[in-house]
Amino acid sequence: MKRPHEHVDTAVVDLSIFASTCMCLTGFSTERKKELHKKIESLGGRFTRDLLTASTTHLIAERAEGAKFKEAKRCSNIEIVTPKWIEMCALIKEKVPTSNFYLVNSALDCNKGKVELSLQDTCDELLERIPANPMLSGCCFLLVGFSNKDWLGTNFNSLQQIHQNAKNDEELKFKQSLSKMIRRCMGTIYWDIHANITHVIVNEAEMKLSNALANFCSNHGNNPKTISPEWVIACLKSRRLQEEKDYPPQKRRIKTLKTKKKIPQSTTRQLDHFHGFFFQLCDSLQNAFTCNVMFKEDKVEKMIASFGGRILSREGIQLLRSSRDKSPECYVVNLSGPFNLEQCIRDDPLLNQITQHNLCTIIPVTVSWLQTCNKNKSLVEPAKLNMLFQPQPWPLRRIQGIKLKVAVTGFQGIERTGLSFVLLAIGANYTENMDNKNTHLICKEDMQQGPKFQKAMEWGLRIVKVQWLHHIMQNGYKKGCEHEFSLEKRNKDV
Repeated sequence: MKRPHEHVDTAVVDLSIFASTCMCLTGFSTERKKELHKKIESLGGRFTRDLLTASTTHLIAERAEGAKFKEAKRCSNIEIVTPKWIEMCALIKEKVPTSNFYLVNSALDCNKGKVELSLQDTCDELLERIPANPMLSGCCFLLVGFSNKDWLGTNFNSLQQIHQNAKNDEELKFKQSLSKMIRRCMGTIYWDIHANITHVIVNEAEMKLSNALANFCSNHGNNPKTISPEWVIACLKSRRLQEEKDYPPQKRRIKTLKTKKKIPQSTTRQLDHFHGFFFQLCDSLQNAFTCNVMFKEDKVEKMIASFGGRILSREGIQLLRSSRDKSPECYVVNLSGPFNLEQCIRDDPLLNQITQHNLCTIIPVTVSWLQTCNKNKSLVEPAKLNMLFQPQPWPLRRIQGIKLKVAVTGFQGIERTGLSFVLLAIGANYTENMDNKNTHLICKEDMQQGPKFQKAMEWGLRIVKVQWLHHIMQNGYKKGCEHEFSLEKRNKDV
């Protein structure tokens, strides 16, 4: 059943985070191209229909194929990324690093300034920075091809035990690291034939082994997928399951992957400020009207995952039960409607378990808090600005019937950032710079003699306290509602 909400597109307005980029698209439908072109332009970027090797900075693609892709691979100045990079930049209102959005096994080897890492080194690097998560919780693996003794019987009914002895210490270490990554993502490994097997990871696909595997998979009840170890690595790099068919077993083991030089640890941590924290999304359907702001669940989940956070799950509850952390935290993000924490806990079985067993501290937050943390690259204390960062017992209202163009003055740091995201969420046009086309200036009361205040007076803008924004967040915008919160000496309708 479709919700009565209207989804609010919190697209970036008047920002130029792609100002120095020129992008080219390949492999998309006409409608999808139009959608991506619109986002690129709204973020201040340019696009070209032809791949101009001298000026193009990014090729946006979903598959490693086609003439444009092959040409871009030969150019050191062109990065090949998926469209999720554009969507993430639009979502958090900031140009994020491309490293997490490379087209796996394609863009990783197309640029200069890369070094070769062995599969072992790549596994070790991922184990250092990937937290425990349930990505592979539904997968059961069998590992073969790590030794010339590995083999499968040709008759499914008389399958013989698989020998898993590694040929040397290097191969044994790689197999152990691969197993650690699988368990880190809550996958299951079987060392013998089992009815639950869903994937067979093949290190070296020799002819005899390939034939035996084909026979094994076709007769197995789950029809397991045969994949190379790169599939696991690609899933962890992109933080989502990849298509198995894109990572078939290889006859000759690829010893290295091309990847970027290791980012210094201090820089890496900036992109994992949600690491170690759980998140649960709350969507109240009470008093749901089209005038209420409704954030899209999938976009919020992507924003959380991209910065190291984990969505609460049954596996997460088990982790909390076994955690040695004395004060773990779970953030409850309100997507829409009036917020009632007690009601959320009653309606959500996972939150109910957390409360009953006192597993962690529950902290209610808004989507604007998430966006501010991401832009600030650090956690922000929600209680410091509770009207912006903590959900309220009333729904966030969307501006209807009028276009407001709002600037602010006197606010700094996270408060200024939080105000900008709230304004965008309710449908206002937020601008960093003010001109005579603005309709409103939100002014801190001790900044009434500042240059923006003086210009706003000269241009006849409505100059209001921040409490005006709090008022329209709760009640919506109505003509003349500025009067009570005005910092000017006249009352002029917009």
